[in-house]
Amino acid sequence: MIGLGIYGQGGAIINEVKPLLPTAPIILLMDDALNDLETYRELAPQAFIIGRLHVPPEAQRQQLDTNPEGAGIAHAVTCYLRNREVDAWQGFNETADTRRHCEDTAKFDYAFAKELMSLAGKRAVVGNFSVGTPHDNKDISLWVPVFKEFDPILGYHGYAQGEGPYPSSLRSGTSGEPFSPEWYELRYRFLLANLKDYGLSPEVVINECGVRLAEYPVSPRDINLEWLANEALKDFEVIGLCPFQWGHPYEPFATTHRLTKDHAELWADRESPQVVVFPAEEKEELTMPTLSVSEAEKALGHIDAIYDALNDIDGFEQPSDSRIPAFSVVSILENSITRARVRLLELKALILPNV
Repeated sequence: MIGLGIYGQGGAIINEVKPLLPTAPIILLMDDALNDLETYRELAPQAFIIGRLHVPPEAQRQQLDTNPEGAGIAHAVTCYLRNREVDAWQGFNETADTRRHCEDTAKFDYAFAKELMSLAGKRAVVGNFSVGTPHDNKDISLWVPVFKEFDPILGYHGYAQGEGPYPSSLRSGTSGEPFSPEWYELRYRFLLANLKDYGLSPEVVINECGVRLAEYPVSPRDINLEWLANEALKDFEVIGLCPFQWGHPYEPFATTHRLTKDHAELWADRESPQVVVFPAEEKEELTMPTLSVSEAEKALGHIDAIYDALNDIDGFEQPSDSRIPAFSVVSILENSITRARVRLLELKALILPNV
């Protein structure tokens, strides 16, 4: 049940987590950690691997406020071009803190899951709810369409509140009152219960856990991951836990990856594994592809075409049989821009495959 959340790359991190890899059911790799995907596949062939690309919270919010569907499509394309070998891709992170934000995130997740399935047959990890959200459990109904159509995985962050472990009376309780485990680490059960009203039982990944709120650094013993894992085992929908985190590059989390020693003592095989020695990577000289002068002139000759088309739209009048709805024209142009962006990303991947 206990997996890994890897947020940095390199042999040092791999050696730290190596004791856990033979039995890890699930691994989350973010950003540069995806560069080590082949090694994780070799050392943990049984693991279900989720990819994640970090988008700063303010950028997530801006995209969701502006065009959640377009943001979902664009993020799916970016993920697809970044790596096509993971088992699933995680969408935006912790964005459903209000009803309106739930609506925007659900729209994003639908477009994200649809595009991923269309591009590569890959599943999405949706929701990715911060602990204790959505505040109204019934808001999960906004995700019913995406669960029905694209079989995504429900992502939830199972953090604790306050000191742990909890007394047995709270652990076994079902009231779900605030400050209880049912309201925090096990909140996904409320969400599943509401989805079952629609005939749905999606798989769940607890894609962050292992750190008390607002307290860094901590040990897994502070919230008793063993208890959380045993609770999750009671729910057949849960496919694994990804403790947060190893090798996070961003502050304030860059100094919090001291979970490894205690985590290894709690969960790993006690036999000391052979340390893997990773040779220094040789940097290849980058050769840039070129275009002929005529090809470049042809491509650049159309650079203002869509802008000119948009700039020519004016003189709106009342509808009539002889006029075309302006929204239809704008929608067609928007679709063309989206397809153009996908093609640009494909060309960029061909020109700079390692960037």
